[in-house]
Amino acid sequence: MDENRMIDINIDIDELIINEFVGDVKEALVRAVDYTTIDMKSNIEKEAPVDEGKLQGNWHKEKLDDWVYSIFTNTEYAFWVDQGTGIYGHEQRRIYPKHGKYLSFEIDGERIFVRSIAGQKGANYTGKAEEATRARIEDFMKRAVASVA
Repeated sequence: MDENRMIDINIDIDELIINEFVGDVKEALVRAVDYTTIDMKSNIEKEAPVDEGKLQGNWHKEKLDDWVYSIFTNTEYAFWVDQGTGIYGHEQRRIYPKHGKYLSFEIDGERIFVRSIAGQKGANYTGKAEEATRARIEDFMKRAVASVA
């Protein structure tokens, strides 16, 4: 290119402005992650099946760092209700007694004895909760940016 036709433009941006902008962006992202996690926990609680209420009402949210949260329950059967058991679960096989010849359980006050059972289909409540939360992530981002602006 001909040096006579070259245009040279220098723009200096104050480093403090850049740092403030980067700080605002980080704060907005941190808030968006928090909003998303709050929504996910709420959706899990809404989607969890209710029998005695122990599963639905026993979810906790723990912040591990700005970007990582843990949503968990101490209800020991939560995984099985969500993912399924027996032929419907990860092992994909019927359930047999560990000791003795029969499984025994009660349905509507009647004691039942069987040699095996197919299992229970998973409710997929965590998957449904995740889908509902993913549909709102853009809203959480907009809300977070507006709260920092």
